[in-house]
Amino acid sequence: MMGDADATMRRLDARPSFSAADFGFEEPPPVPNWKFWDKADEEEKHDPKKVPVAPLADRPVPDGPKFHYRLTRMMRLADEGKGKVKVVRYKEAKLLREGFLYLWQGTIFESKFLWQQVGFMFFVASIVAGFTWLVADRTHLSLETAQSLSTISETLSTIVAFILGLYLQKTVDIWWELRHGTIQKLMNTVDNMCMRMSIYFPGTGSNDVMARKTILRYGLLSIALLFKEAREIDAWTEEEREQLGVDDLSDLVVDGMLTNSEKELLEDCGGKSQMVWVWISSLFTKWCLDGRLPDPLNNQEMMLKYCEDARNAIGTILAQLNMQFPLSYTHTVVLMTKMMLLAVAVESGFSAGVAISLGKYAHLAPPITFLIILPLIYQGLIDIKEHISNPFRDDSTDYCFKMFHARITSECRDFFKAGSNPPYGRPAVLPPQLLERQITSAFYD
Repeated sequence: MMGDADATMRRLDARPSFSAADFGFEEPPPVPNWKFWDKADEEEKHDPKKVPVAPLADRPVPDGPKFHYRLTRMMRLADEGKGKVKVVRYKEAKLLREGFLYLWQGTIFESKFLWQQVGFMFFVASIVAGFTWLVADRTHLSLETAQSLSTISETLSTIVAFILGLYLQKTVDIWWELRHGTIQKLMNTVDNMCMRMSIYFPGTGSNDVMARKTILRYGLLSIALLFKEAREIDAWTEEEREQLGVDDLSDLVVDGMLTNSEKELLEDCGGKSQMVWVWISSLFTKWCLDGRLPDPLNNQEMMLKYCEDARNAIGTILAQLNMQFPLSYTHTVVLMTKMMLLAVAVESGFSAGVAISLGKYAHLAPPITFLIILPLIYQGLIDIKEHISNPFRDDSTDYCFKMFHARITSECRDFFKAGSNPPYGRPAVLPPQLLERQITSAFYD
């Protein structure tokens, strides 16, 4: 039996050399060997235990896109360079205790418009308070009068809270499904295909190594192109397209996911991320016809099914991102929120003016509190809805592609390693075979 296994391995190693040139493609350029931490050496000299760490599967790979992790008291951050820093995980237990007091990055407090909204409400309230103070003596206003006006803002607050809750909940559901449904399905497909590659091409020769690397590279390329297409949705001008890099594929060449010849094939195409799965389907079909896969007919059907599932996932993601709530619905929700905040500002200003005219300054605390808290809550919820509606952008809470790249690469390379070095000795290699064609009588008609 061992002799048969050795003979099988010799036959497989003697198969024709396989390279990217066999597909008409060139080898991707080598990627610089980036260090894992930019400042790890310096920090390690002072205290090695304080060097930032991350799960093994999420650490940057030497030949992949450059990024590094940073730690704060509350978060693990992925610094992608060019000012792009993503929150990849936060300490929820600490956040629920005292962490919320000093957490700023990745929260609604980062929004400049949010503070402008607070300032505008104070401005409106100040005007109303000043006018109320001027006429208070002549109109005999009292605190009871001011309190009677609170029913307007309270009624609006109740209605807006209910409608805004439904509005935000639906967006959160879509965001959750996007991450744990469609995107994860796409990444699982890449992993599953690479796991099969580790079984069908376990050899260490250039023949098998190139086959494994090509499928992994194409899978990562498809996800990278998906990020570009998702960002393109919110690029409204040519200047924004250039800033987001949606038309520039040179970064993918630098990162080793794309060759120059492949780059030319993808230029001026609208469905780049889906085209890659056509390449993968065609490549597996070629391998089946060349007799490089065992049970080629069933394997081709399985791989085509994987490719169809991946393409469907990409189509679903782009459809979800392109599909907005009806304009009339969104406009109504935003209008009601703004009207409620304006009513609160007017009511708070009136109450403050009455309190000042009566010399009861202790009654200034409630209106000032409302002017700060309510816009933070309601305007913050609207901002959250907009931020998570397209999580493929460069906000601090958006998805980190470079971490996804590192995770998939690490997992798939571990698959390849396990397939080439199983614990029982030589890898189990299924002999390839050619497709058997069934010819019917219709062939002769």
